[in-house]
Parts: sequence; structure tokens; C-alpha cells
Amino acid sequence: MGGVPSGLVRLAHCHQSHSFNAKYQVACNRIANGIKRVVVNSMPAGDARWKQSNRAIVELCVADMGEGDVEFLLTFLNHDYRSSEIIHWCMPGCCSSVAVFKIKSRQSVKIVCGSPPDVPLLYRWKHFEKANAFGARGINVHMIYPDYLPISPPFRLGLLDFCARPGSFLCVSTPNLHIYPPAQAPVSQ
Repeated sequence: MGGVPSGLVRLAHCHQSHSFNAKYQVACNRIANGIKRVVVNSMPAGDARWKQSNRAIVELCVADMGEGDVEFLLTFLNHDYRSSEIIHWCMPGCCSSVAVFKIKSRQSVKIVCGSPPDVPLLYRWKHFEKANAFGARGINVHMIYPDYLPISPPFRLGLLDFCARPGSFLCVSTPNLHIYPPAQAPVSQ
């Protein structure tokens, strides 16, 4: 399993630090401010594939999500999650103003990475499911953790390597669904 379980423990411990949380909040705000809004009358071609793929990804990561979070996330972050570019395709009636869009952007980032889990106790696997969902969502939804957040390079590489293994807890393994764009696939040594 590589260093992912212990990495999830370290990440949860990091969230107990005020200075880490301050940096983490800055990174989350940067992500929310970087979401691109594209106002359209209809979704672009390929959206049916994205919706199916995005739902499959999110449904693997629901252990720590509240009611309504799944649908909100899928509705607001409605671009292909395999893309590192975070786009909101804004349909008529979705965001009445830029201010509403910014509020929804912050809310969507909070759902993806804003509620860190309790520290998993690996000797009993206590809290592991929620920590795993937290980590999996950050990896699988637009590669937010590796691309944006202050995670150490060894943990980032370990998490990517772990995700790439078929049958791993975080791995999505279907012919038409990949965790990350092929150009970003980790190289095994």
C-alpha cells in the first residue's frame, strides 16, 4: 500500500497545526478564486460522459460528505474531473451574479478539501474510511491536492503511485475512467 495510510495519518496530524491550517486555507482560497466561470446556454459536447465519470469518482469518496454535498459538487464543478483545469459551466439561472459564483466556488472547494478528517488509527483502521475519502476526493477531483495544496513531495508521489495501482482504495479502474490525465501519470521505477 505504499506510504498512503501513514501519509493520511501525517496529513491529519498536520491539520492539527495552526500554521499548516493557515497555509491550507490560503491554498483553498487560491483554488476557489481560480475556478473559471464560463457562461453558456447549453453544456458543451461530451458533458454526458463527464457527468457519468464525475459521479463515479465522487461516489467513491462520500464517507465524509454531508447530505446534498454530492449533488452540489456535481452541479457546480461540472467540468471533467480528469482535467486539471477547474471550470464551472454556468447555465442560465445557475449563478445570478459574480458574487454568487464566488460563494459557490468557496463552498465547492470546502466540500472537496475543507473538512480534514480525524487522525486515522491504523492499528484498528478507525477513521480510515473518512480520511481515505478526503484524500481520494482531493486526488480525483481535478487533481487538487497534487497541483495546489501544500503537501510534501514524498507524500504526493506516494499518493499518486498508490492511486495508479489497480485495486487500491483510491483507484478508479474502468476502461473509460482514469484518475488523472495520461500526461500526468506517475512513472514507476
